[in-house]
Amino acid sequence: TGFQYVYEQPCYNDDHTYIVTMGFAENRNNAPNYCQDGARVFSVKVNGGTFVEDLDVYKSSGGCKAAYVVSKDFNPKGGKFNFDFIPKVGSPMVSFIDVRIKDRRNLGRGCRGKAEVQSVE
Repeated sequence: TGFQYVYEQPCYNDDHTYIVTMGFAENRNNAPNYCQDGARVFSVKVNGGTFVEDLDVYKSSGGCKAAYVVSKDFNPKGGKFNFDFIPKVGSPMVSFIDVRIKDRRNLGRGCRGKAEVQSVE
């Protein structure tokens, strides 16, 4: 089962570029054991664009309980970031998501976002 994470912030301006960083760490070595090559493989899309494809966190990080971090530039769509986690083998996962603006000029003060997680079959 995949899932979608939607992050919305009223200050997000579609004309600005943001750095999206995600961290992954495989730490489950009991049933099901994801601390082995090919046990969990998934893709992540941000606003429809590819963030990572066919990610095997265990293999990419070099082992169990090791971090794998990816950063890419994206633009919001209508003030939102839609993160789609698409399973290939096992269930997708994420340890953290960080969104930061590359250029802070003309960004309003006191902006707070809201997040929503949805399960996708």
